[in-house]
Order: sequence, then structure tokens, then C-alpha cells
Amino acid sequence: MVRRYVSIIVGFAVTLVVTLIGEFALKLTDEGTYLVFVCGAMATLVVALLQVDLERKVDSSIAVLRDEIAWKFSMFENLEKIDDIKLRNDIYELVEQISKGKIPPNIAATRTRSLLSGAARKMQTSYYAPQVGRLLEWKSHARQRTYFEGNVAALARGVKIERNFLLRKSEAMPEGKWDKDVQEVLREQMECGIEVRILWLEDLDVRGPRFDVEQEFAIFDDKEVMIVSRKYGNTLFRLPSERVAEYKEIFAEQLKYTVALSALL
Repeated sequence: MVRRYVSIIVGFAVTLVVTLIGEFALKLTDEGTYLVFVCGAMATLVVALLQVDLERKVDSSIAVLRDEIAWKFSMFENLEKIDDIKLRNDIYELVEQISKGKIPPNIAATRTRSLLSGAARKMQTSYYAPQVGRLLEWKSHARQRTYFEGNVAALARGVKIERNFLLRKSEAMPEGKWDKDVQEVLREQMECGIEVRILWLEDLDVRGPRFDVEQEFAIFDDKEVMIVSRKYGNTLFRLPSERVAEYKEIFAEQLKYTVALSALL
């Protein structure tokens, strides 16, 4: 603070000296002398304001750095309190896996809600429902309804949601007409603002790509991918894991075989 005031005083003193030199030594006109004084005073004020802004930013950065160092020190201090060497090594290994983008199943199983609330830009999801009963879980299962409500909240925040439903036409449209309950589920998703597209599994059987469709996944902001498989359970990967890019490619490949729900209703 004192240094700042000193620099302002020095700045104005220099401005005054330069003004006097212009007035008596260089014989400037009154307008010229006034211009020299005003420019010097303005330059002094601008430098002072920049100094204030810089000091605030430095103080803020130091505070953040101090808090981060304290947090990291506390974390390592707590780790050192674990007297079982094997357990401590297991924890180090867990941290290393997460840093590489592989999230363990016990964390993945409970992270969906935080991913939903944290998504800022977009979600891309794929839902595998070869039987009508599987699709109707969006209506009947409390967990699926909670997930859907999270979708609606994300849409309200401006998140773009794209969802591919992988269905069998023979199940969803018996005799060429939509099953009433299936249509209700799909329409609800579309009308709340989700970009719903349909991928007919019969098409994949004939000419489709060779990727595993018997799983569901959701990509959050191109950073994390949650994979739900009835065979392998829930898994979660985040950058820098290559699995994120892999599932982005799968979703893009699916799009080639989909049709917008709005064109089918």
C-alpha cells in the first residue's frame, strides 16, 4: 500500500518537473504546457490503477496457491497415518488409475448424478432396448425416472442431449404401428427437448457395423463416458483415457444408421 502511494507521488512529481521544463526551458505555449501536464497525470493514474489490479491478482493467486498447498499437504499427511503398507500402496494405485482416466466400479456406480448436474454443454447417450419391457423402464423404474428428471434439469441449464434408442422394429412397431406404451416413452423424451433418434437393430443385423450394441453409454461434455453393461456392470472412463474417444466414435457411427424420431411419429 505504501509503495503504491510512493509511486503515485513520484509520478506526479515527475509530471510537474516535466511541465516546468516545458514551460520555462522549452518555452511551450500554454496549450502545450497544459497538454504535457494532463498526459503525465493521466499516465500516472493509469499506471497506479494497473498496479492496484496487478496487486489484487497476485494476492488472489497467492491465496489460491496457499490453500492448494495446504490441501495437498493434508492429503499426504493423512496417507502417512495409514500404518498398513499394503493398504497405503493400494490407495496410491487407485489414485494413479484415476489420474489415467479409469474410475473404479464402486465410484462409477454413484457418480452418474454428479455427472448429470455437472454437464455444461452436451450429453450423447445410447440406450439398448431390444424388448419393449426394457424400454418401458423409463416409465416404471424409480431409478430410471430419477435419471430422466436429471436429463430435464440439464436441458433447462442449456445442455444439449442426444439419445439413440436401439430398438427392434418388430417389438416397437408390431404390424407396422407403434406400440402405444413405446410411443409414449419416446414422445415424452422428444417433447422435453432431447434429440431422439432410432436405430433399428434389424438393420444392424443385415448391414450394420460390428460394434457391441448390447450396452448403454453416456458421454458427458466429451470428457467422461459412463458405460452400463449387463455383462460387466458399470464402468466409467474420463480423459485422458482413450476410451472416451472410442465411444465418441461409436456414437458417431451409430448416427449413420439412425433416423430422427420426429420423422417416424
